[in-house]
Amino acid sequence: MRIKFGQIVNIWLWLCLFGSATTQAQSSGATLVYGYMGASPSLRLQGSTHYGWLSLEASVGQVLGQRATLYPLLGQFTFELSQQGVLRPFGFLGGGLFVTRAVNAVAEAMITTPAACFGAGVRYWLWKEFAFTLESRQLFTSVRNAQEDREELLIFQELGFGVQILW
Repeated sequence: MRIKFGQIVNIWLWLCLFGSATTQAQSSGATLVYGYMGASPSLRLQGSTHYGWLSLEASVGQVLGQRATLYPLLGQFTFELSQQGVLRPFGFLGGGLFVTRAVNAVAEAMITTPAACFGAGVRYWLWKEFAFTLESRQLFTSVRNAQEDREELLIFQELGFGVQILW
């Protein structure tokens, strides 16, 4: 039996959004994050399923650049470094795809490249189900430079602020 990439993405999204209803997860949630990747504004929506100190998260976002629009589609493991108090630090590690579309392109060409990410942040819990999030992430991808016939490593930094709701 061969599993396709689309099936893996569907299973991951299902676990992140509805995993607490069907598995031993403690809760599920959604986070809306607004931030900046360099000087470009970014907006990201992520779903998560929490298993104690470990969370599975899937996110889709948009970064509005001057020459291109970037759509990061990422999955990540988030590690809660503390589960007590109202201020809780966390770290994460993940990967996914960057879908890039040039703003002034003649054709509607999109470039898809694999990506990796890691980062850290902190959540300030107002209630058991509601928190503010501040996070910093480092994103990596490799693209082919056809003019110089070589691969180039691109590194992006993103700083974001968001709200998280659990159910």
